[in-house]
Amino acid sequence: MKLLFILIGLCLAAPVLLLAELGQNELQVAETYGQPVSEQKKSDTLVERQYGFNGLSVVVTFLNGTSQCETFKKPDNAPLTEEQVEKILAANGNHLEWTAEGTTKPNARKWIIAGPKPSASEAVEGPTVFAVSSRRPSAMAEPAGEGRGRLIAVDTRTPDNTSSSPVAPSVLRRAVYTQEGTNVSLKVFTAAYESVSKQEQRQGRDAPNQ
Repeated sequence: MKLLFILIGLCLAAPVLLLAELGQNELQVAETYGQPVSEQKKSDTLVERQYGFNGLSVVVTFLNGTSQCETFKKPDNAPLTEEQVEKILAANGNHLEWTAEGTTKPNARKWIIAGPKPSASEAVEGPTVFAVSSRRPSAMAEPAGEGRGRLIAVDTRTPDNTSSSPVAPSVLRRAVYTQEGTNVSLKVFTAAYESVSKQEQRQGRDAPNQ
């Protein structure tokens, strides 16, 4: 009986692996991962910070102050355990289910979280919003006191007027686990990060050479 109480006490005292989540602000992430070991400003809206946490290297990309992309890997480039993969996905699912997605790469696994799919009977006349953000890009900033706290669309789908089929579900979040060469990592990110990242890449390609 005494041994049973000792074992119960040890279980209660055992540390629980808590992870920061997509959508949290810089302070919330720091409360979980501590102070970053490095920081890099990728653009006016994207800041990348690296943390060391529970034997993992965690790179968090903040979009206007909120975590929108997190990459997990081991410093020795060893594969993540299946338990680690499951915990990272669970922590970043926003209480929604991840769905495995097919991939042609043998050393990669992918998952998505899709937005709601309208039924065929629903009449869709304009763009359908699948994801919103309470943060506005600086270019959309308004004078103080105006529009504060207003939600804006960060992911929409425009219906095909030539088809009667329902609008395809939008991808709200993605996860990619790569086990290739020196790149063994699990990356989870939101539609907002994906959209901004692609837009900035296009702008970089279109920018004239200095």
